[in-house]
Amino acid sequence: MRRRSVPRGLTALSLACVLHLPTPAAAASRCDDEQPTRQLPTDLALCAKLEAIVRKPSALPADQYQIALNRFLGAMCHRNRDAGWKMDKSVRDSGPFTATLVDGKWVGVSGGTHSPLVIWYSPDMIAWLRANRPIDASKEPARPAPVPDGAIMVNENKSFSTVL
Repeated sequence: MRRRSVPRGLTALSLACVLHLPTPAAAASRCDDEQPTRQLPTDLALCAKLEAIVRKPSALPADQYQIALNRFLGAMCHRNRDAGWKMDKSVRDSGPFTATLVDGKWVGVSGGTHSPLVIWYSPDMIAWLRANRPIDASKEPARPAPVPDGAIMVNENKSFSTVL
């Protein structure tokens, strides 16, 4: 599998900035990357065109593929729920999170390698995960199928997005 990172300017906001704050007003004052509007795809025709391209990475030279992938992620096409894309149910920590009671107040420390993240899954990636990595491990196949060509997972966090 190839990993491709996308410049910060093209990434989506990590939900973690807002989830731990008491009010939206407090979030605006503490989260530099908060967006005033929902970050969803607006040009569905463009998304359909780009998705057909990004699902076939070997069909283009790497530099041309990178351009298409940047446009796909920048247009928030991976957040198109109507096209079957799904996201994690909650924000994931990227490592251990430890809370300690200090002077009667809980103080949390993240031991993660980067900021919290959310993963988005293409429809075929979701189908593969359900069949080959079920919640009930006893139902996992003895010989998992290979991940389908063109299946995509997008790791979103505050600093970057990575296609896995």
